[in-house]
Amino acid sequence: MQRVVKHDLTNNERVAYIDKYFDVVSTAEGDTEKAYVFAANTKVASLEIAPNDEGAPESRLIFHHADHLTGANVDTDTNGQVVQLLDYYPYGDSRIDDHAEDYHDDYQFTGKERDEETSLSYYEARYYDSATGRFISRDTWEGDLKDPQSLNKYSYVRNNPLKYVDPSGESFQTALQGLASPFVYAYQNPLQTAGMVAGTIAAAAFAPVAVAVAGAAFGGYAIGTAAYSAYTAPNADIRDYYIGQGLSAAGLTALGIKAAGSLSKSLTEFGKNATRGSVEETSVYSKAAEHAIEKKHYPGLSKPEIENIARQTHDNFDIKANIKDVKKYYFDSKNNNLFINNSKQPTIFKPDLGYLKRAITSDIIKGGKVK
Repeated sequence: MQRVVKHDLTNNERVAYIDKYFDVVSTAEGDTEKAYVFAANTKVASLEIAPNDEGAPESRLIFHHADHLTGANVDTDTNGQVVQLLDYYPYGDSRIDDHAEDYHDDYQFTGKERDEETSLSYYEARYYDSATGRFISRDTWEGDLKDPQSLNKYSYVRNNPLKYVDPSGESFQTALQGLASPFVYAYQNPLQTAGMVAGTIAAAAFAPVAVAVAGAAFGGYAIGTAAYSAYTAPNADIRDYYIGQGLSAAGLTALGIKAAGSLSKSLTEFGKNATRGSVEETSVYSKAAEHAIEKKHYPGLSKPEIENIARQTHDNFDIKANIKDVKKYYFDSKNNNLFINNSKQPTIFKPDLGYLKRAITSDIIKGGKVK
């Protein structure tokens, strides 16, 4: 159930909810327009446009760094300064709420809006009281007799708030199902994330910042790539990082915000070419992994794991054979992995000792020439 409007009589404020992506807050001083950017179900950035003291519109871009339950944890501005720090007791009651004088985010525990006037959190179908760890109205689901915890109509996520979240007030799921880390998603789906972010903001006529936020999501820059490098390294490409920096700088410059340090470098031709090359290579690694799974070359390994083996073999080979107009061989003898880049069907596997010699000889006989 989507909220439509909320009247805060204490602060003489009216909030109109367009959808999950847009709010308009009306006060005596004027209207503040807010646009939100999501990666799956996790909010990663927001843009506020409000009148300044002279009445002219002024924008503010905030990056949201979620905790493992997809809730607000640390909010930073475009200079990397922390503007809000939040932490919670297990059931969501506030433990730490430190924020800048001119900023406060009401979307808190598990990303849900907390109403200051009632101290209740809006979970769409129901309101939740984090002080008691209970919903204030009955669940419409009758529960499962085989799962006694589900029979309590007012309990929150089977009384296990460290593992589960409730996105709608009607059902629980593990935090990972809600995509606890949007930045891992951004790395694994860079083009989709960038396009989604840019499209969302552009729809609200906030086009100048679209590239900035898209770049941040694309390169994972918003959370500080250095801090997350160890986490994302297996599936990340350093080119994504540099491209993200460049895109972020371009968008921030359009906003009139001076980016600091390496972020200030504009998007170079290298970045453009690397983007194109990275997309093509990702497709090749994906196809190679699919073929390897079909042929059972790496039993027990997942597709992302096999993709990573293909990428590592391509980048760290010690033997390479390029049969012009036929295929390219990349062999990592240390780990005994052979990546074959064939336009028809790329693959990756562990060859026997004589395979490479036999395969190359066969390709040459077919009419290819060693380049």
